[in-house]
Amino acid sequence: MGGDDLGDDDADYLNVSVQEDDDGALVTAKDHSAAIQDEKESSTTNDNKKRQLNGDHDKEAPDATTKKSKKSHNVLLETSRHLLTLQREEQALFLSTALQHYTQLRGNNDNNNEEESDIPKLPSPTRWAHFLVQPKESNTTFLDRLLSVMSKKRLKKQARNSTQQGHPSIVIICQSARRAVALLQECAPLGVKAAKLFPKQATVAQQATELQSTSVGLAVGTPHRLLALLDTGALQLSAAQLIVLDAAPCPPKHYTVCTLPDTAPDCMQLLAQHVLPALQRQGKQLKLAFL
Repeated sequence: MGGDDLGDDDADYLNVSVQEDDDGALVTAKDHSAAIQDEKESSTTNDNKKRQLNGDHDKEAPDATTKKSKKSHNVLLETSRHLLTLQREEQALFLSTALQHYTQLRGNNDNNNEEESDIPKLPSPTRWAHFLVQPKESNTTFLDRLLSVMSKKRLKKQARNSTQQGHPSIVIICQSARRAVALLQECAPLGVKAAKLFPKQATVAQQATELQSTSVGLAVGTPHRLLALLDTGALQLSAAQLIVLDAAPCPPKHYTVCTLPDTAPDCMQLLAQHVLPALQRQGKQLKLAFL
């Protein structure tokens, strides 16, 4: 999972649909399934009664979910395309819902494999909102949005004072090597040493060696590679002050790093197993942002 493919619309991660209730809130598939089942049973009963009155006892009742599924849309995918314009509470709800999808899928897989799940308990959307910071303007460049949540002076000072190798001040999570290169070029005016953590740049072992021998202020990478380096301990979040989720939808299908089937599972695992514990451990010293 390098993040360079556009993925498949039928991938498992997006098969767990999210829909809106009557109040416009996000409803997960687990919560929605009971209502679907009730509607299915009710519709089947009514159809069977009609067939009995018409003398048609042999035809099987149609699946009541077929018609509804055509009308339903994936709110999770659609919401991700507008993350930069959403309020912090809405971003928190999206993040909470996306992680819930991941944990449901992981839970099902763990049950099938008869292995104990290593997924930590997830915070509520309200708690996620406390971790999030937002740029002042959403319709600006990535660098402008970054500097609106962490000043250039503060970033340079933090990078200058950092003596620990592999402990960046900012970690940017993006969906592909191509996008990582673009963001590195945009962040070049910061004048901060950056770690390039994506598959096409070097191997995991080479990047681990570089991190263990170099102090960096900025790390930019894809979820799978960042996850691998965090798992080995070569990359650490203990000195990080900002974790960035790249919110730019990538054409032609306009996936983001949180919804692209090729990167979303690794992104959610990265958030659940490394970013969330760091946020809880470091308190106000570390923030999360969609930029």
